[in-house]
Amino acid sequence: PERIVILPPAGPGPAQAAVADTEADTANVSSSTTETATENIAPPAPPPPAVTRVCRAVDGLTAEAHELVQKTLQGQLQDSSRWTSTEALVNGRWIVYIGKLSEDQLKARRAQLKTANIEHRVVTTPRLSPGLALGTYSSPDRARNALETIRAQGVRDARVEQERAPVKGFALQIKELTPDELKALEASEAFKGKILQPCP
Repeated sequence: PERIVILPPAGPGPAQAAVADTEADTANVSSSTTETATENIAPPAPPPPAVTRVCRAVDGLTAEAHELVQKTLQGQLQDSSRWTSTEALVNGRWIVYIGKLSEDQLKARRAQLKTANIEHRVVTTPRLSPGLALGTYSSPDRARNALETIRAQGVRDARVEQERAPVKGFALQIKELTPDELKALEASEAFKGKILQPCP
C-alpha cells in the first residue's frame, strides 16, 4: 500500500474547462458582432454618370456681336480660359434680289414666290429695303449661277446685288461645354441667329 501513488485525472480540471468555455464564448460573440457590423454597412453608391462635354465654334462675328458674345460668356462661364477668339475677315455677301418694292408689291411678290415654291426672305439692309432675297451667297459668281436657275423658273426681274461688303470680324471657339451650358448659350440674346458648330 505504501507504494501506491494517486495520479490526477487525465482530462482538464474544472478551472481549465471553465477557461476553455469562456474563450469559445468570446470567439462566438466576436464573430457574431463582426457579422452584424458587416450587415449594417451600406454598399458604396455607384459613381455619378460622366457628363459629356463638347467644343463649339462660331465665326463671322462683327466687332459689336463679338463684344456682346464676350460679355455673355463672362457672365455664364466665367472661366475665360475656356474660350478663344481670333480676328478673321468676314466675307462679303451677295444675294439674288428683287426690289425695291412698295409694301403692296412686296406682299404680292411673296405670295407669287410661295405659290411657285421658291424660297425667299425679306431684305432689311437699308439700301435694298424693301426687297426680297431669293438666295444668299459668299461670292458674286455663285450668286450669278443661282440667278440663272431662278430665271429659268420664270422670275425675270431678279438681279445680283451685294448685301454686305467684306468686313473685319472674329471667330470664336468655346470648349468643355456641358449640355446645360450649351443650351443656355444658344438661348441667349448674344447667340440669337448664330449657329454653334462642332469645333474643327
